[in-house]
Amino acid sequence: MNYLSKGLLTIILTISLIHYNYAQGEIEVQVTTNLDKFECKCNEESFIWCYPGSKKPGNIEIPVAAFSCPKKMIEKDLKRLFEADKFPVIKLNIACLNYTSQKVEAKLSIQIKDVKNDYFIDMEISENENMHYFEGLQEINLRDYEIEPPTKLLGLVKVKEEVVINFKIPAHSLLADNHPCNSCR
Repeated sequence: MNYLSKGLLTIILTISLIHYNYAQGEIEVQVTTNLDKFECKCNEESFIWCYPGSKKPGNIEIPVAAFSCPKKMIEKDLKRLFEADKFPVIKLNIACLNYTSQKVEAKLSIQIKDVKNDYFIDMEISENENMHYFEGLQEINLRDYEIEPPTKLLGLVKVKEEVVINFKIPAHSLLADNHPCNSCR
């Protein structure tokens, strides 16, 4: 390997490391049981971005297999709960964005398995390491997605049917070549 190749490799590795250190968007699913509470997260690097048309802010597909939970057993249960082998992604569609001073109203569709539900959520605009994000949360009911809240240990541990989804989505990914709607409702 000559000096030019080594220098180029060093520059590429340095750029990769710098890029890796930037703050990332994420989706976090908070699950509560009768005994405990835990979060499973999926970082932006796993998001699959889809832009169906210039008037829609976009679709994001979240690979179920990319969620990281506090314990491997919980990850396995989450994949089984969402039937990841049959439905490998959770689909989010941000169909509309309306802006106020520091908030964004969004019409959000969440599809888990074959069931899709629409929500209107208020997201805040935040900044971290010179990157802007839309942040918000939405509580969903597992039964609305035809998911029976699981039990473990012969029914001693019961998952509550309400689950909270926290969003931290990079603003540039939703704003690129897209236009806000006149009204979300």
